[in-house]
Amino acid sequence: MQKYPPNQTLARMKSWCDRQERCHKHVVDKLAGWGYFGRPAQEITSELISANYVNEERFARAFCSGRHRIKRWGRRLIIQHLKQLRISDPCIKLGLKEIDPIEYDKNLDNWIERKMKQYKSLKEFDRNGKVAEFVIRKGYESDIVWANIKAR
Repeated sequence: MQKYPPNQTLARMKSWCDRQERCHKHVVDKLAGWGYFGRPAQEITSELISANYVNEERFARAFCSGRHRIKRWGRRLIIQHLKQLRISDPCIKLGLKEIDPIEYDKNLDNWIERKMKQYKSLKEFDRNGKVAEFVIRKGYESDIVWANIKAR
């Protein structure tokens, strides 16, 4: 743990925030790792927010979009992770609007299809249970998952 001078710390944090979207919790945790707590950490954080290096709404949008498009997570898992990062509910709702409903359904179908092939040797009841369990753990809503499985 190396504590940098405040002006150097601010410059390093700006550079760090430029590389990818960060939320308030990421910034506070990074500053704590560098030995900044309390008032000094708040001053640096508020400077980053006022200079628009840290923006909770922008972070939520990028997080939702990326986690859905790249990792193909469902809404429930995305919401859970955003809440762990202490993102506000209005920002979470705005972020979830970034998820295209057609792409969401397509990803759900792809997960179900992939797992159905993987468990094709099992009886239908067991296969459906394992597929549903996996897809629900990926964050998709259970009622949608089961409706999709039953429609096959």
